[in-house]
Amino acid sequence: MKVSFVVLFAVVIAAVNAACDRVDVKVVNADELSNALLSAKPGYNIILEPIEYFATSLFEMKASGVQDCPIVVACETPGEAVISSPLDLTGTSFVTISNITLSDRTNSHGFLLDGCSDVVLENIHITHFAADGIKLLNSKYVTVRNCTFDYLTGHRYASNQRGIVFTGTSHSTVELCTFGDNIENTPVIFFSDCNNNTISENIFYGHSNFSFSWVGSGRDVRTANNVISRNFFENPDGQVMYSCLDFSYTSNTLFKENLIIVNNGQKVRYAIVGGEQGKVCASNRVFGTENITDGEIDPSC
Repeated sequence: MKVSFVVLFAVVIAAVNAACDRVDVKVVNADELSNALLSAKPGYNIILEPIEYFATSLFEMKASGVQDCPIVVACETPGEAVISSPLDLTGTSFVTISNITLSDRTNSHGFLLDGCSDVVLENIHITHFAADGIKLLNSKYVTVRNCTFDYLTGHRYASNQRGIVFTGTSHSTVELCTFGDNIENTPVIFFSDCNNNTISENIFYGHSNFSFSWVGSGRDVRTANNVISRNFFENPDGQVMYSCLDFSYTSNTLFKENLIIVNNGQKVRYAIVGGEQGKVCASNRVFGTENITDGEIDPSC
């Protein structure tokens, strides 16, 4: 169940206020937002107005908070501040970004987190990007919570219209998110060296033109020890998919208590494909097995 934006904004601010001296920095245009992101210090609350912020290229953030005094970037009016350019975080830690809409006017990606740690992306609507919604690169301890992804579409044959892409990222969590209509490719995908991540209690539904799977992995067995649990998967439109959850090239993947619905008109070979070694399937429920051609669970799982 979604949690109120207003309540969560108040909780975030109250929690950090108790830990350190806060400085409110209100930004009313794109230049002020850009400057605030670049010059932020521990304890800054960067407060967005309910307007659009557009940069011709992208917004960048390299500043970091500290554990007891993070930097917070948020809008007090939930979802009404629209950042319509990519937002790249490089080497950033102890930052929370919440209560905004990220929507594209530059034909590019949404968030890029490169070499970041202890970053929270919360209560964000990520929509209408021509490329990936969130790219996590060489990062750790990232939390993506209560976010909505939809309309990530671009060139029909491009491969990078995905919800969240993990590369070299560990100990991170995607929870309570919704992956909705028109995500052209795999909503959540793992590439090399992604270990000890959790995808939990998310909803995957809606039309997607040619996804290989809802959650999957690239061809690299160095990705291991990830948990896929308590998610709901359903696509209401007929669709050809190799598998619903596909971790063919990983090891030690736990699939636990997921609910998968395969509707009439879909053609799916397997509901779950495990991995090269050490995979575990526990208490998953699959409905519509008559629409699965080769088996409910890949024999390797």
